[in-house]
Amino acid sequence: MTFDKLISTKSEYKIIGFSQKENNYKIYWTELISWFQPFGKRNLSFIEENDAKLLNELKKQYNQEIKNVTNKCPACNSGILTNDTECKNCGVNLVAQK
Repeated sequence: MTFDKLISTKSEYKIIGFSQKENNYKIYWTELISWFQPFGKRNLSFIEENDAKLLNELKKQYNQEIKNVTNKCPACNSGILTNDTECKNCGVNLVAQK
């Protein structure tokens, strides 16, 4: 165990994004290192994953059909407005198309 590990904590958050235009996935993650007092600073790093094998595996795992929603929620058939980002009845998230 190093001295840095004794006086800091490290958290990682992964973000998986899909580009509909490019038809591919991208993975980003943030690494947050917080130092205990009296050092008291935080380092935040953003990292993009470029490993093609890992990205292809994610594509297989997360590949979902994209449905165009107009006036009914695809999960519960409740009526929705065109600018809604979430169904008020069941809570499914909707992505607005530009």
